[in-house]
Amino acid sequence: MIAVSDPIHLVRNKDARNHNGFGILVDRYWIEDGILARWKSRCISQKCCPSFHPPTIGKKSLFRPVWLFDTRDLRLVQGGRIKADYVALSYVWGTKPFFQTTKDHLARLLRPQSLLQLELLGVPRTIRDAIGVVNLLNERYLWVDALCIVQDDMHEKHSQINNMAAIFASAKVTIIAKQGADANFGLKGIRGVSQPRNLNQVKIMLEDGSVLIRGSRDGLSDPWSGRGWTFQEDYFSNRKIVFDQDSVAWECRCSKFREHLDTNPGAIQSRGISLEQNPKRLLLEDYNSLVAKYNFRTLTYPQDALAAFAGVTTALTKSFSGGFICGLPTLFIDQALCW
Repeated sequence: MIAVSDPIHLVRNKDARNHNGFGILVDRYWIEDGILARWKSRCISQKCCPSFHPPTIGKKSLFRPVWLFDTRDLRLVQGGRIKADYVALSYVWGTKPFFQTTKDHLARLLRPQSLLQLELLGVPRTIRDAIGVVNLLNERYLWVDALCIVQDDMHEKHSQINNMAAIFASAKVTIIAKQGADANFGLKGIRGVSQPRNLNQVKIMLEDGSVLIRGSRDGLSDPWSGRGWTFQEDYFSNRKIVFDQDSVAWECRCSKFREHLDTNPGAIQSRGISLEQNPKRLLLEDYNSLVAKYNFRTLTYPQDALAAFAGVTTALTKSFSGGFICGLPTLFIDQALCW
């Protein structure tokens, strides 16, 4: 049964004149080959999506992560020495342990092909699949926290957490793995890279031979959307490839592409509070709205609440004179204490 709220689309008919349909019948198991690179090209060629960098970074001096993963040489490289763009990955860790970079094996991970046997090392499926997506996008470097932050180097880890907004804002594209409760779920449906998906695209046949399809709905509950750590990763990413509900989509600061819809670039998408347009005029109400949205997220460890929001407060330091104390703007500390 189809609910009234479900979006319904008329499937396009290339053979019919003046056909108004823009729905697309897609393969149940595999995403169309080349569609991710095509979306990226359409976004960039339209120049409708200028990169936004938080006010504390500035456009002239782009922030570089300490480490990046080289998907060709299969090793870690120093981010400051790499001038090329990188892709970031946002995903849910889950509770199952998996391979992470630590001080003990950092030196080994700098050697070419040191991460050749990813599965044997215990690198989870979502990260392995993301490496394949990077290659499909004709990019080379990937930033993923488990590999690119030395987890037991507290000084480096603290610095990277505080600059999380900058890491995602400076990424060429962010891959978002919404589906799945942990890092082993993967990015399903990428032929030659990942496991097949199981997309059930509901079709309705009309008497005149036309076909209606039910599109996927945004905003459905998933582990990723409820996690505190992913809030700033989503908010500051300029371009996003979103894997969700066994489907894939592209979202940038002005366009949204769905594999089941034939749409043109340039349709402006709402981003809520616009930090990049008037960072110096950001109001307390705007910040309050951000905090309210963040407070709906959950954390495995409640003590991580400030750390998971640190990228936002770091990015807004110049907007609020005096900075923040425990997430509260010093400039309005009297009002903020009443929240």
